[in-house]
Amino acid sequence: MAEKTLKRIKRQLIGKKWYHQRFDGAPLYIGVIAESEVRKEKRKHKADWYLDMKDVRRGSQAIIRLAKRNKHISQKLLSAWRLDEREFRDFFDTMDFRILPKLTDEDLLKLYRYFYGLFLHRFSSSSVIDHFALGTDQIIAQMLRKEVGPLERESDFTEIFSLATAPVKQSFINEAEMQLLKIAMGKGQIKKELVAYQRKYFWIHNNYFNAYHLSEKYFTKEVSIWRKSGNKLVEKYRKLKNTSIINKSKKTALFRRYRFSRLLRTLLIISEDFTWWQDERKKATFLNIEIGRQILNEMAKRRKLDPELTKWLTPSEVMDWFENKGATVQELKSRKRGCCIITWRGGHYVATGQEAGRLKLLMFGKKKDDQVR
Repeated sequence: MAEKTLKRIKRQLIGKKWYHQRFDGAPLYIGVIAESEVRKEKRKHKADWYLDMKDVRRGSQAIIRLAKRNKHISQKLLSAWRLDEREFRDFFDTMDFRILPKLTDEDLLKLYRYFYGLFLHRFSSSSVIDHFALGTDQIIAQMLRKEVGPLERESDFTEIFSLATAPVKQSFINEAEMQLLKIAMGKGQIKKELVAYQRKYFWIHNNYFNAYHLSEKYFTKEVSIWRKSGNKLVEKYRKLKNTSIINKSKKTALFRRYRFSRLLRTLLIISEDFTWWQDERKKATFLNIEIGRQILNEMAKRRKLDPELTKWLTPSEVMDWFENKGATVQELKSRKRGCCIITWRGGHYVATGQEAGRLKLLMFGKKKDDQVR
């Protein structure tokens, strides 16, 4: 990499406040978020950098300005990405991965290129979601304090804030668990129902590092354990089902009691919608990981590479690597030992070894990871 570009990167890293989150992840799987975060398009309202807190505040303020003019802004934003989200999901639902070994190298590369375009468009809403979530928590809390008025105990405000921002829609994890509980409680054709369930949710235990293709046998065992546990499955099912309904009912009563301002009500509605949107993004990420695993495993097989090493490719590097023009095996092994990836609009840089340590020092100084917020 040119020294000039590296100097520019270092200038961008110095003296900024960074949001930090730690989780298991590999460049191939979380790189899609980084690349789509910095993607420029009108739907994003100029929200660019993910971790730069100055930009997070700028992005959240942009959404607040829109909320002042349009109380339905969250629905407008949701609709702006709906087609891309549907196309990505349709690709996953209709893709028959059994054809992969039959494709020529050229067609396999073409398939990855198409998939890559789909996920960039689908995930470019990430900065909108994250900038609002990270940048408005304190603003909403301050508005709530002012409009609720004095309270006897701080715990009373904590309860009000938790209720005002509570989700009112089921998460995909809860929906999956409820469906499996229904199968466990049923007396019908359980085997047939589990076959359909496995086809729908075989990816449910994926994370940002691994893809787990769960078998029908796995879910059969899960149902068997539940049935033998002595737990009240009906009660557990009802609790899951009613949580969001109860939250919505309590929230409606809270709004009637305090008559919040139009802006606060709008921000709380955006929070509801974006909580659901964030959950949908997580679900799509798990599907993305499954697609990536299938395609990259076939690519790795043809290039005689351990599929695990492909996780240390960034998504935009895959095409060059497959054509033997990109990262080497030695480079990928070095990344596996530890790396730092800087992503900007139109490019990225991967630092390993001591250089990665120096870049981290530029960003955070001598702060420990748990001190970076």
